[in-house]
Amino acid sequence: MRFTKLQAAGNDFILFDCLRAPEADWSALAPRLCDRRAGIGSDGLLILVPGSAADFRMRMFNPDGTEDFCGNGIRCAGRYLHASGLHTRSPLRLETIGGDRALRFEARDGGSPTIAVNMGVPRWDAAAIPACAPADPVVGVPIRVAGADLELTSLSTGTAHTVVFRDALPDDALFLAASPALEAHPWFPERTSVLWCRVEAFGRLRLRIWERGAGETLACGTGVCAAAAAARRHGFAGDAVSVTCPGGAFEVSRERDDQWLRGPAEIVFVGDVAL
Repeated sequence: MRFTKLQAAGNDFILFDCLRAPEADWSALAPRLCDRRAGIGSDGLLILVPGSAADFRMRMFNPDGTEDFCGNGIRCAGRYLHASGLHTRSPLRLETIGGDRALRFEARDGGSPTIAVNMGVPRWDAAAIPACAPADPVVGVPIRVAGADLELTSLSTGTAHTVVFRDALPDDALFLAASPALEAHPWFPERTSVLWCRVEAFGRLRLRIWERGAGETLACGTGVCAAAAAARRHGFAGDAVSVTCPGGAFEVSRERDDQWLRGPAEIVFVGDVAL
């Protein structure tokens, strides 16, 4: 079956266009296809199918087979649809597990358009994350994990994220011990991604990312939006936030109450795989 490999600041995906083809058991296939040694290798699968109330529907599966919401996956799907000529006008509306999302193709000099996606309004209530921490909302809540005293700020930007603000990003020992422990902590019954965040200046952040179901990744669109929202909540940023991930930089702007995510999204190659 034909697939397209895409990446957004190193956050890479395998996309299957099933607009005219039958779907498969993607939850079962994701672990094999996403494996970087035995499969194609990626941070997730993107599946495009016909939409009911929107232009198209996009499904995303983590490497562990769980279905999830993914901001960079949405933008990569937008890049594919624009590049293939299937949809080249703004807005583009995609149905996702996190609700309908609007995309804009924003012209830029000397290249393909920037893909911007409306990521909606962050949710702070514990039920939306979900979380069962000692406080609701979970903002600056202290915890001791892997021998370290941390403060957690948790929210949902379509999927669960927990932000840990620190003066310096963690070294490998702390990151690899505390991140999976926080992901699976009893406070988070459906697990959480973990965003280690350094505030470099007002409105400028740097992240190291642990995604639930995937482990360490080079970028995460919903995570970038969560970090931007958490920075505003703590007084570290205003409406416009620049976020640097290991794989590249993103811009998050607040328009009314919605957050818009902008960043790179490119096609890497096209291939065929036996399912």
